[in-house]
Amino acid sequence: MSDEQHSPNTAVTKPEPPPEPEKGTSFLPVEAGAIGSLPADLQRALLVRAQLISTGQWLRRQEGMIGAALGAKTWGGDLEETTRRALVRWAREYGVDPATEIDILGTRAKPSIYLRAAYYLRRLADLVASGLVEYAVADHVHADPRLDSPDDFGGLADEATAEKARRRYQRVVHGIPDEAAGACVFRVKLRSMTTEITGANYCGGGTRTKIGAGGVPITGAQADPIGEVEPVKTAETRAARRCLRLVVAHVPVLRDRMVALEDEGADLSNRIATDYRVADGHDPEITRAVADSLDY
Repeated sequence: MSDEQHSPNTAVTKPEPPPEPEKGTSFLPVEAGAIGSLPADLQRALLVRAQLISTGQWLRRQEGMIGAALGAKTWGGDLEETTRRALVRWAREYGVDPATEIDILGTRAKPSIYLRAAYYLRRLADLVASGLVEYAVADHVHADPRLDSPDDFGGLADEATAEKARRRYQRVVHGIPDEAAGACVFRVKLRSMTTEITGANYCGGGTRTKIGAGGVPITGAQADPIGEVEPVKTAETRAARRCLRLVVAHVPVLRDRMVALEDEGADLSNRIATDYRVADGHDPEITRAVADSLDY
């Protein structure tokens, strides 16, 4: 019998206990035969964290930390701490990053929770990973002045001419003005569908208009500062958001979650409006009583 074999009746030598730590080193007790050990301070920190998680204190602490960060946003400064915590809990329930994937838009009298393109793009990544998406592409169709000189493209002159015509046709199809500095058609093809889903958007070049104070229309950078500064990038993210909202409607699991997310988000928007009214000095006792009746 080799040294590496033994009979069933042969006793197996138990592993020796770990050596005593050197002087000045402190470890928590470990069982004999354990492979290595963590420093005592790290073990204690992990133990404390486990206790906090088991009692719910960890989540409450995280809610407080994230809620404080939301308070630093332009729309979060007038929110009560309980409202910010409710916003964090809502975001956690539906897989939304409250720090990077939401904004509060609308007026202070009627605010609305707005899911940014980053949220939908993350959901798209999940769909791609699960094999539900055949392709997803951002098709930029704004008028690029470089295409006006096809000879500059050498052997690709014909392709440049064709691209200019294709872009112009797509702008007609999707109602995009030629003056837009950025224009994009975001296209997603689900494997379960025979046709692609599209969402188009544009900005820049003074193409956006909104109604300002006193009903006066404003355009350009005042109406859309981000779109004027970064028109190509902004058009792409806005087109992606528009397209992916339609994609979600065709994926049952996401659709059902989105309905619940938006319903509860609407209730939370009402609470945010209440906080704004209180901050603005409008009937604080009445509005706070309404807010306290909400289930958050």
